[in-house]
Amino acid sequence: MSHEVCVAMCVYNAAATLPQALDSLKAQTWQGFDLVVVDDGSTDASADILEAYRTVFPGMTIVRQKNGGIGMARRAAVAQGGHPWLAFIDADDIWHPAKLECQLRVAHGDPTPDAVVCGHVEFVDESELTGRLDRLPSQHDAVEWMDDLADRLLTRNFDFHPASVLWRRAALEAVGGYAADRNGEDFQPFLSLGLSGARLAKVSGALYMARVNPGSLSRSTTNHYVGAMARIAAIDRLLQGKVGELDGTPDDGARARLLIARQRFLRWALHGLRVGYPRREMHAMAWPLIGQLVSYRVRAVEILKTLARR
Repeated sequence: MSHEVCVAMCVYNAAATLPQALDSLKAQTWQGFDLVVVDDGSTDASADILEAYRTVFPGMTIVRQKNGGIGMARRAAVAQGGHPWLAFIDADDIWHPAKLECQLRVAHGDPTPDAVVCGHVEFVDESELTGRLDRLPSQHDAVEWMDDLADRLLTRNFDFHPASVLWRRAALEAVGGYAADRNGEDFQPFLSLGLSGARLAKVSGALYMARVNPGSLSRSTTNHYVGAMARIAAIDRLLQGKVGELDGTPDDGARARLLIARQRFLRWALHGLRVGYPRREMHAMAWPLIGQLVSYRVRAVEILKTLARR
């Protein structure tokens, strides 16, 4: 370990966008980081591109593994080295040149956060970023302390991009890290962080550029259902005490909050089914979810809504 920050990139068949992501790391105003790339079973030219960039990042560590999903890939990246801080970038996204510098300024401040996220913008084509990457953020960009992080995550969606995070390693490990399976792997550590009373700060500047593919899940009518089911999966792991190396289930207060949120996300999932799936498929998936609803009144309402789709 030669630097305090490990930048982790997980790659799966990202040859078309990988150079832009790597170039955005090369352009960082703070170069005190080590780069770890996990090639999660790519079958395209991603491996060749990574080898070509060894001249740019001579100390780059490349971990190659069988495809296991983003959660497994992130866990493999975190396992490399003992850097105090961990930053993440998806292989189809782009960092603002000052992204890491701005987050570390907050990380090194007082009080010290357990994680720092930043504002983000979504884009389809790089032309949409014209002017954004050249615009330097203010030294005094507002910093918001998310002391209500658990409440935010249990009642609504992320208001930051999960991959924009700069984690204190000790905090990430204390909440069990990323889940190994593919469902809710990015939601879980943030929710655990919030429930544990740890502190998350958000830099207001849009420093993370998230690519949105026109045919991607985030633009699909099924996204509402898939997102809700991911949150239910993460909550179930927490309720069962199956979170990384953590031992035991949440205390009574946290358990009550999680159970209430689980009911909320079940209704989100049912709404997503009605919006995003054909009727026959929707009915087959809806009945088991309706059966998990606690309130008979709410269950009756959801049954009537589902039957109305016949």
